[in-house]
Amino acid sequence: MELVYIVEEIEGEHKIIGVAERKLAEKANLRHLTTICVPFICDDGQDDEGNIIKGNWIVHNRYHKQVAKGEKSPPEAYNLFGGHTNAETFAEIGTTISEAVLFEGVRKELSEELFTKKKGAKSATAKLEVWEGGSPVEEDGKIATIDAAHYHVPLFGVIPVGFTEYESGSNKEYSYVFALPVPFEEYKSLVAADDYERDGEKHSICLPVASYSETQLKKLHEMADPGEVEVCDAILRLLYAPRNVATFSSLRSIITENLH
Repeated sequence: MELVYIVEEIEGEHKIIGVAERKLAEKANLRHLTTICVPFICDDGQDDEGNIIKGNWIVHNRYHKQVAKGEKSPPEAYNLFGGHTNAETFAEIGTTISEAVLFEGVRKELSEELFTKKKGAKSATAKLEVWEGGSPVEEDGKIATIDAAHYHVPLFGVIPVGFTEYESGSNKEYSYVFALPVPFEEYKSLVAADDYERDGEKHSICLPVASYSETQLKKLHEMADPGEVEVCDAILRLLYAPRNVATFSSLRSIITENLH
């Protein structure tokens, strides 16, 4: 059972008003706490076509995760990092959401989702399945894997930005946004990961990462065939939602201040 914090904004402060099982919270239209992390390339670097990508957001393509879980998805489905903040440690009902709860939430999500490829198994902390074209790649009669290690996030590496608000159907969230500066040389070896269940066991799947500017992400969302490309709601709530404009403005400033 996954427990999440139920939260509301009261007199300008975001407060914990309860705890509920995640699926119940979503079904009952209870606003719950999540975190979002926006990694960005913080120094000079170029993509394969020679374009400068300093300041670009780092996103991952969740397509193979969706397919592995039996869900529909276009072949390009770009998302940020983060998720529900589990109510694993007690936070007193009625109190303002603390920095400790927020930082613990985002660090947990990054430890599950952000990895770096490793050439030697000795330094690896995970084996991630390799998928292509919506199917697992087979090697010697087994699903091929790559060696990876959890991406090292310095103790104060994530930068707090602010809250965003999101509603879609019965799902209501307050999402706290963090930014994460990533040097270009480290970006080149990054992969994302997520879990799915097969034959009653949990397996980890490798998801490719990419970098896009705000302008490129908007163009993907506005001009791409929805059957081919999706820009997920964690990105859209920052780029488009008027009620989140202050947090988006803070994010842009933080990214600019941390470029070198």
